[in-house]
Amino acid sequence: MAGRKELAHKAKAAMIVVVFLALTALVVLKSGVVESNVFNDKPRFDQALLSSVAISGAVKSAALNLAPNEIKKLNYAALKHRNIFEKLNFHLNYGTRDGGSEVAKDTLLEMSVRLDVDGGGEITSWNTKVKRKDMVRDMVRYVDKAAAEYDRFMKIEGSKKTFKRLYI
Repeated sequence: MAGRKELAHKAKAAMIVVVFLALTALVVLKSGVVESNVFNDKPRFDQALLSSVAISGAVKSAALNLAPNEIKKLNYAALKHRNIFEKLNFHLNYGTRDGGSEVAKDTLLEMSVRLDVDGGGEITSWNTKVKRKDMVRDMVRYVDKAAAEYDRFMKIEGSKKTFKRLYI
């Protein structure tokens, strides 16, 4: 009888240890402390801009210090409208004469957007001033607005469905 109780006690203790280790592994993997593609084989879009997203001008992408969530937003905008736009081109200059190499959240930038459409043509914006902290939000808005304008243009009766340049 004593042997049976001891065996049941050891089995119960082993089960508790196994459950504890499984829960610990789950927490560690889901928290991102350890990267694992075994459980998550989805590509990561928050580490670098896709090749279809370009930033040019006096302000380089490295100076912007884009956060992972900002990179993800720009990449998802490119993926969301990949059936329309081949390339998203964002041209950035300093909005003031004393622009330096540092770009803080309150730095004023001058931005223009050129979106290359599949099959030729482009959708272009006029230059606009934007603070760095609002820049990614505005970039995504321009891409979404351009896609809506493109769809509207393509639905116009009697149009040849081609254009060289549309301004937004």
